[in-house]
Amino acid sequence: MAEIQISFANDKIAFVKGNRDITVNKGLEKSIRLNGVMTPIQVVPYGAIKDWNIALVNPVSKEELEKPADDTYVVIDGQHRFLYALRAYNEAIMDEDPSGEHNMITDHISANVIDGARFKSRHPLTLISELNSTSKSWTSANYIASAHSRKNEDELLMVIYLFMSLGFSISTISLFLFFNRKVLTSASLIDYVEGKESFEDANPQRALELYRLLNKVGFSVKFIKKRYLIEMLIKKYNASIIKYNVLIDEISKLDENTVHQIESMNSLDYSSGKHEEAISKCAKNIMSEERFSINESEEVYKNDLLYLQNEVNAFRISQEGKKSRRRKSPGKSKRDTGDVVNITENISIDDVK
Repeated sequence: MAEIQISFANDKIAFVKGNRDITVNKGLEKSIRLNGVMTPIQVVPYGAIKDWNIALVNPVSKEELEKPADDTYVVIDGQHRFLYALRAYNEAIMDEDPSGEHNMITDHISANVIDGARFKSRHPLTLISELNSTSKSWTSANYIASAHSRKNEDELLMVIYLFMSLGFSISTISLFLFFNRKVLTSASLIDYVEGKESFEDANPQRALELYRLLNKVGFSVKFIKKRYLIEMLIKKYNASIIKYNVLIDEISKLDENTVHQIESMNSLDYSSGKHEEAISKCAKNIMSEERFSINESEEVYKNDLLYLQNEVNAFRISQEGKKSRRRKSPGKSKRDTGDVVNITENISIDDVK
């Protein structure tokens, strides 16, 4: 790879749309302000990858570039370093004492140019995820967001993305979609996007109906994500479809007190089956001949998808409210898990075929 110097005055540098979002890394930012960028970023000329029809965005504004020039440098690895270095440079030129904190800052950044031949059979986002797995690993949320960005018309990826946006782990999403926690993984997501995996056993209609049922009877999203209920349903499903349908019907009849009782149980209660006993007891007290069953019709599917979209929007608003309150209370701190998800787009039900 050839090493070059890219000036911050160069407007021909871009990020790949679908790469993970920029998150806070105070340690890296401070290091760059004090020491400059010690590891070159990796770029490739747009002309070498344009056959993939990928979208590029402006690194600062995040606006999509309409007609990138072939000699535009596309950042494959080093988004954080580039933006932190750019920010430090802008601070340095405003600094009245250049011999101080910003004395190592330059008006350019070092970059290694990747051989375009490496992209002949590999999508740029695939290489990006591989490069990041050897440095600061992508989270499962990063993989899901990237897959959805690459195939945003795909209904299954839309459902996966919405569950992820509510904070569901990739293994829990796999349980809802496949009744198997090991099917959906970061690797299988890449294979699906690239046409190497079909996910034939996925059942998004059932997943959405189950989520809506559990949520409607009063279980919180926080509790549903713990997997107790979906694992119980899967156990019944594997035993017999009759037992599964009976449990579905019993859950539909739960009252508020029973839901609260179940959510208050500890792990030993669940392992001993006390939550199942509570569900059955509550259902027997409900005098009703009407039997509830999962409806997987196209109309119900669209309504359930819209329901989940509304849940995501409500969750986004609540998260923004929490961030606002934290900003007003700077004395309180929260451990940074590094798994930051930005929910910025609304998916219309009209997008569902």
